[in-house]
Amino acid sequence: MASLRLFSKPLSFTWLAAVPFLLVLGGCATDRSNLKIGQAETVQAVAPLTGKSVLVRNVRDARVFEEKPGNPSTPSMGFGDLASADAERLKKRAIGRKRNTFGQALGDVMLDEGQTVEGMVSKSIKDAFAESGYAIIDNPSLAKPETLIVDARIDRFWAWVKPGFWALTFSGDISTDLAVTTQTGERKLNTVVSSHAEQSRQTGVESNWIEIYDEALAIYRASLKSHISEIR
Repeated sequence: MASLRLFSKPLSFTWLAAVPFLLVLGGCATDRSNLKIGQAETVQAVAPLTGKSVLVRNVRDARVFEEKPGNPSTPSMGFGDLASADAERLKKRAIGRKRNTFGQALGDVMLDEGQTVEGMVSKSIKDAFAESGYAIIDNPSLAKPETLIVDARIDRFWAWVKPGFWALTFSGDISTDLAVTTQTGERKLNTVVSSHAEQSRQTGVESNWIEIYDEALAIYRASLKSHISEIR
């Protein structure tokens, strides 16, 4: 019986060295990806307790972008977007950059049209308070004297990929400077709420970016809920 031969000759080092490059390009690394994240969230709101309500008044994206950062964890955009007339609008949706096996930045990872980083963080804050037994007030005119006011500054909302020889490491960071006050200005909470998620994957497909953000957002909400429990 003839024996099967998987390869007619030994694999060359050149072919092996291309493996991680192919893994990274599995997600169309040179193209821009528009992703809809947060779809996996399942919020279990607690019936609001008497007198406990919150208004998320202002969530501001204060992330700093660089043209060609040396570290992939630093926000950046390709295609000359930082110098374009649409730079400010695009930055509100930018959440990552794809990279090749040498760490070179390639295509942008953006939130889908209709989503913004400010909107994602605002929703996460509301979800955390809802799960903690607060009624969410969206219309300022409906706020009660005892309604708490939340203002947040987004310092980090970014994911990046670090290529390895056999796998890719996806990381995601979220960090906000968050203040909770009464309507009379009494400070109830002033803290940094942050999260970090890390996952190992074999390819750079778009679903991996969605999953790293799903985890980072879940950790963020859990961290915020622990701070909310301290409010008296």
